[in-house]
Amino acid sequence: MDTINSTGAALGGTTTTQASREEMRRRRLAALGQAESSTATSAVAAASSSNRCAARHPIYDLCDSDDDVKDDNPRTPVASNESDSDDDDSVNLLDYATVPPSQSTLSALYASSNSRKRPAAALSSIDPTSPANFQIVTYNLWFQTVHPTERMEAIAQILAQCHQPDSPLVMVGFQEVIPPLASVLFPALERQGYTIVQQPIKWVPYGCAMAIRNDVATILDSGFRPFRHSNMDRGILYARIRLSTAQEILLTTTHLESWAGEDHPGSTQRQSQILEMEAFCVQTVSKHPNVHCAVITGDLNWDDERARSAGPDPVMLGHLKEPWKDAWVHLHGDNKKAVGYTYDSKLNPMLGGNLRRRFDRILLYPDNASQVKHTEFLGKEALPGLSWEKTNPYNNSVRSVPITPSDHFGLLAQITVEANLK
Repeated sequence: MDTINSTGAALGGTTTTQASREEMRRRRLAALGQAESSTATSAVAAASSSNRCAARHPIYDLCDSDDDVKDDNPRTPVASNESDSDDDDSVNLLDYATVPPSQSTLSALYASSNSRKRPAAALSSIDPTSPANFQIVTYNLWFQTVHPTERMEAIAQILAQCHQPDSPLVMVGFQEVIPPLASVLFPALERQGYTIVQQPIKWVPYGCAMAIRNDVATILDSGFRPFRHSNMDRGILYARIRLSTAQEILLTTTHLESWAGEDHPGSTQRQSQILEMEAFCVQTVSKHPNVHCAVITGDLNWDDERARSAGPDPVMLGHLKEPWKDAWVHLHGDNKKAVGYTYDSKLNPMLGGNLRRRFDRILLYPDNASQVKHTEFLGKEALPGLSWEKTNPYNNSVRSVPITPSDHFGLLAQITVEANLK
C-alpha cells in the first residue's frame, strides 16, 4: 500500500490518507484485543511525541512482542530534508517517484562510479596518505520506556569502551529513537565528543539518529530522505563525512519497513526501500569523487536466512548485486557455526519464543574499497539488579525477565578504507 511522506507529497500509486492509516491501526489493535484512542496530531513538542510513542508504536513492530511467536512469523541537530544542491548532469534516480530504480539504471551508475577520476586540485589538497581504520555500530534502542535511564546509560558506556585511539568509533546508527531515550543517551554521547544528527520525528512514533565523533570526522553535509514507498514514514538518514586521514565516507542508517500483521508483512516495501538506498549511495559516490566508501547500517528487518524454510525476502546480496559487501557475511559466511542473529530469542535473556533473525546489518560499497577486520555483538549481558514484568500479548500472562540494554544486540564492524581509490 502506497502512502504519503511527512510533507504530504504523493509517493506514487494510490495515496493513503492519515485517516486510512488510523483505520489500519485500529484494525490491527483490535486483532490483538487492545483498545486505543485513534486521535493523531502533528505536534512536535517532546512531551507530545513521547505520549504518541507510547500510544502508537505497538502496531509497527509486533514481532517485538515475541513470546510464543512462531518461527514463520516473524535536543540535537535535526537533519535537513534537502538534498545536495550542487549541479550535476547525472541521472537522479530519486526522481523516479513511482517505481524503484531498474537494474539497468543501477548498472549505469555503477559504471559511472567505477570509472570516475578525481580532479587534480582535489588530489593535491586532500589526497589521503594512509589507510583509515575505524569502527561503525548499528543499534536498535527498543522503543519501550522500560528502565530507560539505566538502559541508555549502559549503551553509552558500551560505546565508550568500543572507542580506540588506533580504531576510533566514528559513527553509531540508532533506530527506534524516542524522546525519553534520546534525552538520556544523546547528552551522554555529546559529552564523549559526538555530534547527533537526528531524523525529524514529527508525529511518527520513533525515528533514526546518528552519533558522529567530532575529533576524527568532519560532517560535510547531512539530511533525511523519506522513502518513496512506506506506510511507516521510514527513510534514509545520511551524513557525508571527511575523516582525519582525509578519506570521505557516506554514512547512512535506516529502519526498513516492519512486519505489522498479515495484511502488512512489509516485504514489498523493504525490497523497494533497499534499492532506493542503493541508488542514493551509488549516485552520491559517483557525484563526489573523493568519497571512498558508502555504508548502509540499520535495522533492515531483512528475513532471508531462515534455517528450515524460505524467508519472505530475497537474499540481500543477490537483491543488491555486487559490488556491495555485507560485513558479517564477509567474515563469517563460510562458518556454519557462527551465529549472526542480532534479534535472538534464545540468547537474549529479555526475550522468549523462537524468533532468531539477522535483522541488523552493515553493508559497504564498493566492496573493493574497504576491508572488514572484525565484527562483534554489543549489549548481550543482562543489566545487574534490573528486571521487567513482561506481559505476553497473546494470553496476558506476566513473567519477570532480566533486562538487557535493548531487545536487539548492537552490531559493530571494524573497517579499513584504503588511502587511494583503485
